[in-house]
Amino acid sequence: MLLTLFLPAFAARVAWMYAGQLLPIGPVGLGLSAFFSAGLGAGLVRYRVEKRVHPRLTPRRFVSGAFVRWLFFLWPLVLLLVANASTDNTFTPRSVIVLVLVGGLFAGFTAGATIPLADWLGLLRPADAALTAIVERVATQVGHRPKSVWVAESAMANAWVLFVGRELFWTSRALEVLDEDEIAAVTAHELGHLTESKAVTRTRILRLALVFPPCAARPLAGELGPWTVALLIVGFLIMDRMVGRIARRMESRADELAHTHEGDSGTYARALAKIYEANMVPPVLRGKGGVHGHLYDRMTAAGATPPYPRPKPPSRLRSSGASVVPLILGVITLLLMRVFFVAYGAVSGEQGVQLAATVGGVDDQMLETLGEEADERGADSEAQIFFDAADYVELGSGASAQPPASE
Repeated sequence: MLLTLFLPAFAARVAWMYAGQLLPIGPVGLGLSAFFSAGLGAGLVRYRVEKRVHPRLTPRRFVSGAFVRWLFFLWPLVLLLVANASTDNTFTPRSVIVLVLVGGLFAGFTAGATIPLADWLGLLRPADAALTAIVERVATQVGHRPKSVWVAESAMANAWVLFVGRELFWTSRALEVLDEDEIAAVTAHELGHLTESKAVTRTRILRLALVFPPCAARPLAGELGPWTVALLIVGFLIMDRMVGRIARRMESRADELAHTHEGDSGTYARALAKIYEANMVPPVLRGKGGVHGHLYDRMTAAGATPPYPRPKPPSRLRSSGASVVPLILGVITLLLMRVFFVAYGAVSGEQGVQLAATVGGVDDQMLETLGEEADERGADSEAQIFFDAADYVELGSGASAQPPASE
């Protein structure tokens, strides 16, 4: 999950940094190309892994589940990438327009604007009569009803609510692995979130809004300096940690409510175990187990301690290595490519210079140096090519300078 989430973003950022001034599609085009290609590659690897664990997994359900994750959980990351790819280095009219549009999308998606989009894409369907009856029975017990109940086509077993629109969602996989009593217990947990105070709801919305300030990182860095980006990141982490504590307390509160309305003792704990198993999540994770906590501790709190000792957390070295090693290899590969293009540009004349400048392998100072060396050798024509390319790269592809002409 970590690689499929961050590897495309990392690839896009590095591609953007290495894009040269002569690149026809520009840094934004190269960044988007890297994002989608890396996302496709990581997605294919993830599909092959999940297919080996769940042989009945179909490509359609896998792709549908990926779109559901992006539309309902990962859309802030998409807007963050789009904003930083589309704004200028200062607060130009273009930057302001982009940030206003991104802000509008943030507000719309928070309020549930992804629902009609997911419905149009065929990712959602209204709950059938059986599920609706279960939700209605639990809602009567809890005292709060959702506005609508949806089923999302996904290989991940999950259920969640939208706090602003008060919409309840189930995934098709969760409905397959749980029986009716277990579905009712998990429904009680989700409807318990709808009983939270308005202050808590506003805090949850604030947590989403924390992603919006970094959308202006590029123009802020250009106007005030790179240190402002560091301050944004530090501020985001501090605020996210503070808001995360409230979210964890609300999850424990919802667990208690589900345990209260579970019917037979142990039903909710059994449902949690099935969901974690379907999603291949270990009973104990590293740290505090995220917002929801560890399965082992949640089952124990629900009065059904698992019949095995509490496992140790996964190895930090192995899990971190699986995520970091590919990124390190990617950086090393890019550095070697940069060295190659610089060397190629130094010995291959016009064609090498243009290729190196296209992929970001040279800058204007390097080109000036190569021109001076060619001039010392008496290669006037080659020296002029280097000097023309240096002027063009220095001014930028958006300036009025003309690309170096062929001799």
